[in-house]
Amino acid sequence: MFEELIKSRSYYERKILDTAVRLERAKINNAQADKLSAEFNTCKRLLDEVKEYRNNLALLKTAVTTEINEYQNRRVSYLNDIITDALTSIFLDEGYSADIHCDFSRKNACKLLLHDRSGNVSSPYIGQGKLMQYLISFAAVSGITRGLGYKNLFIDEAFGVSDMDRLSEIGDVIQKQVESGMQVVLISQNPALYAGLPRHMISLHKDPIKKKVVVDKEEDI
Repeated sequence: MFEELIKSRSYYERKILDTAVRLERAKINNAQADKLSAEFNTCKRLLDEVKEYRNNLALLKTAVTTEINEYQNRRVSYLNDIITDALTSIFLDEGYSADIHCDFSRKNACKLLLHDRSGNVSSPYIGQGKLMQYLISFAAVSGITRGLGYKNLFIDEAFGVSDMDRLSEIGDVIQKQVESGMQVVLISQNPALYAGLPRHMISLHKDPIKKKVVVDKEEDI
């Protein structure tokens, strides 16, 4: 009987020891589970924050893209108005309006078409010749210069192809730029172009012998 009790005691001691070991392991596992659960919750929170951040970036990208597109379209409309105004001052009867098409995803992908009063569409390269091309270039450059915040414009024989009866009209276009606050430096061999413009004039000629440019006179007119 006593021996059986001893054996039973040993059996229960082993059982108790095994149970104690399992209990300690369970405690460790529970601690690890709690730690993993906390880390999981942290990762989930970070993931939610990243998703929100990505959504905000997507919204910001959409807003920026929209604003860039609208800004580019406003700039194109601005140039259309400037070119149209310049063309109207010279080609009033035709009633030209500028229509610039730009593919902003490509460089140098812009095309200018002209609509006349009758609804016809043409290109300035086959319209009124060089005078129209010079006038469009002058108007566009003037507008871009002003848009960039500059107030100085340099013109070197830009309207030398103009007919004599057109020169005074071209002079009026230049005068409008001056009246708007632009300083225009004009180089021209044809005095009819600037005859009616208030100006500080410097007359020059080239000395063929000395091969130097000589100032003949300088005066305010």
